[in-house]
Amino acid sequence: IADKVFNLVVYGEDHPYGRPSSGTLASVGAITRDDITSFYDRYYRPNNAVLIVVGDVTPQQLLPRLEQALAGWTAKPVPAEAAATPNRPTAKPMAVYLVDKPNAAQSEIRIGHPGAPRSVDPDYYALQVCMTALGGQFTSRVNLNLREKHGFTYGARSGISYRRGPGPFGAAAGVFTAKTDSSLVEFLNELKDIRGPRPLTAEETESARNAIVRGYPRRFETTEATIGVLADLALYGLPDSEISNFLSQVGRVKPEDATRVASKYLSPEHFSIVVVGDLVKIRSGIEALNLGPITVLDTDGKPVAAQ
Repeated sequence: IADKVFNLVVYGEDHPYGRPSSGTLASVGAITRDDITSFYDRYYRPNNAVLIVVGDVTPQQLLPRLEQALAGWTAKPVPAEAAATPNRPTAKPMAVYLVDKPNAAQSEIRIGHPGAPRSVDPDYYALQVCMTALGGQFTSRVNLNLREKHGFTYGARSGISYRRGPGPFGAAAGVFTAKTDSSLVEFLNELKDIRGPRPLTAEETESARNAIVRGYPRRFETTEATIGVLADLALYGLPDSEISNFLSQVGRVKPEDATRVASKYLSPEHFSIVVVGDLVKIRSGIEALNLGPITVLDTDGKPVAAQ
């Protein structure tokens, strides 16, 4: 519920990133066979496709079979929207959205706004390091704060979900109900501090770089994983050299680079804050924080009439 509502309030229901990729009960129920065949005919074309093969096979073995198998697949004009990049929604002031789940044992928190597209270069590498140090690993700032220092949660995280358009930056945790307001305070402190008040140290930067570098081989551990890496190159229009240059680019990130991208891509004054939990127990504490206007939504993200 928290994820669905967060995407909706950040992007809006008219934006592709604001809607569930699996659809809704209403949208799925309304799909007809004609809708499916029309979509297939419009987008499934050889000149709108990339074929990736990873395994014990050579091009000489494979290409003749592909030419024969796909000989009848005819190229046609590709709709312009197939290559369109979703736009960035208009920034809005910080606001709080609450969803009531009576007797919930925890509150689910989501904080964020539209972040950066995957194609953002060269900032992408500095963002990788910055996001890893902030909330992308067990020793990240948000997890050490909310879990290790305060014991508010079993795990807190944050990061950017990269897409062709500006994917969401989000910080997330399931926290003890009684510590919902305190968790919001600590989350916001960390998300603000990394922008400059308490920048990454040399040690934190090195730790994040090392985590990325040491984890990189896992991206090629299986044939399926390797296909995923190559598919990203195609999807985001990245050069083949991205694979060989990635580690060196990450290795060059300095603390000041992380501070620069944090300041550039994190805007606390525009955060959307979503909390799903027992409102009887958590609402007054959240209101006392004076974070911005508060709207109560149902589990589908629709406003609830005032009682």
